Parts: sequence; C-alpha cells; structure tokens
Amino acid sequence: MPLGSLKGLATTSAAVQYTVFCTPSTSTTDNLPPGSHTSAAVTANVTGGVEPYTFQWTKLSGNPIGISDDTAQVVTFNASSGGGDLVATYEVEVTDNVAAKVSTEILVEFLFLE
Repeated sequence: MPLGSLKGLATTSAAVQYTVFCTPSTSTTDNLPPGSHTSAAVTANVTGGVEPYTFQWTKLSGNPIGISDDTAQVVTFNASSGGGDLVATYEVEVTDNVAAKVSTEILVEFLFLE
C-alpha cells in the first residue's frame, strides 16, 4: 500500500464510515544546502465521520524529524542537516466524536546536497 494513501476505514455500531488522507501524500524537500534548517507542512484531510475529530501523529520509523504539534490537523515537520538526508514515516490516527478511528501513513523526506 503506498504511503499517504488510505490505510483504514472505520465502522462503528452506528455505521459511521470515514476516511483520512494527507496533503501532500508524500512530503519531499530536496536540494537543500548542507547545514540548513527547513520545514514542510502537511494536512490530515478527513471526510465523513462525526465531528469534532482528534488527531494523533506518531513517528513509526526513520530519522529524527521534528513535528510542530502531534495533536493538530495541520502539522509542520522540521529538519536540520547534520550530515545526510533525513527520512521518516509518520502515521496520523484520527478519532471522531463517536470514537471511530482511521489512520494513514506519510513518508517525510528532507534531502540535502552533499
């Protein structure tokens, strides 16, 4: 399954279905000068479900990449070059007002010039 695409569909006893996807689906920032600091914004888009939603972003694997607020719908990933590219996979899990959950993954890449 491609990173950033739909990973799950939640169904509750009330038959509430919804989806989440990230914009952009893969966050790649490349050709960065060595020693630079950069950031990239990503939005978790939700369709369906019962508002309000809560969000939880979790790093699943990869390099240390900072995140602005791991409970926000729109997050900013931050990175500083320390000698090489930084790549990580994050998951965002969304819970709606009736506790139905759905999640998706996104690949975050900061590619620095050598």
